[in-house]
Amino acid sequence: QRTQQIVLTKEHDYAQNVKDAVRATYSVACSKGPVFELESWRPTCKVIRARKHGEQLVQALLLPFEDIEATLPQHYFNPLFNLLRKCRDKHIPDGLLLSHWKKLGNEDAKRLCEALEVLVSDLREGLADPEIRRSLDSARRRSDKRWRSVRTAINESLQDCSRLVAIRVDLHFRALSTVYPFAPAVSEDEAYACMVKFERFLRDRHPLVRYMWCREYGTQTGFHYHVLVLLNGHAVQRDVSIARAMGEHWENVITEGKGRYFNCNANAYEKSGLGVVGCRDSIKIDALVNEVAWYLTKTDFWMGYGASGKSFSISQRYRQPSPKKKKRKQQEGVGG
Repeated sequence: QRTQQIVLTKEHDYAQNVKDAVRATYSVACSKGPVFELESWRPTCKVIRARKHGEQLVQALLLPFEDIEATLPQHYFNPLFNLLRKCRDKHIPDGLLLSHWKKLGNEDAKRLCEALEVLVSDLREGLADPEIRRSLDSARRRSDKRWRSVRTAINESLQDCSRLVAIRVDLHFRALSTVYPFAPAVSEDEAYACMVKFERFLRDRHPLVRYMWCREYGTQTGFHYHVLVLLNGHAVQRDVSIARAMGEHWENVITEGKGRYFNCNANAYEKSGLGVVGCRDSIKIDALVNEVAWYLTKTDFWMGYGASGKSFSISQRYRQPSPKKKKRKQQEGVGG
């Protein structure tokens, strides 16, 4: 029995950091009034007090922006993340001082509080900038378009086949070294060539209804794919075994030992949309759409891999005959 463990890398943490930073920036930029103020703590000492979204902004300002960009190369970031970094570099050059902001008093506190308030003012002006507004609208439209296409594909699949088996596998390549930053095992073109072979394997060897995938890249995990496969649930049911077979074919045949995989169906999730999903099972369908499939579009609005080549794909519809139609055709053949 193959054991597997979920490993959260710097890439995963940084993706969440970018999301939190954008939300904090937007919250502060939309706010009114002071976010940071000087407050008397003792008769002779003044300290900085921040509103809740001000504390969240400080956490965002303390992020290692340079390391995030180095860990996630060739990525585009939400324009508010870029705005935040620009304002931080301009107004808060001393990160050490900021990291101790709650402990500062008198002149140090006053100087930092003034710098933070100027930074807040710049964030508010930045959010009102027409160019940033257009960039935000573009990011939102891109994210919404992909999310709509995923939901439409699942709805169409349930129309084509009343019982689906949903499979989620993550397909990776082994690193060539154990020293960070890890050398990627394959190039971008080689990674895509392996995915093309995997797509052919899905079409040739499984009762396929539809599949979709997204490609990601980071200096820790290299190129990797998150794949959702929808199979005919009238023909197959053993989702964990099928997912394992898919992963082993990727690992041993397609990549010739250079690959590795994670079988999501073998893990217990609080809300699982994996396995057998019936067309009338609203709870399972909701989990499939909003938990499983959403993962393929989770970072679109916040950041994404922006290099050349395809980073997201939804297959065509592969219509599977329903059990009733298949049985009727068999009976017609016998009667003829």
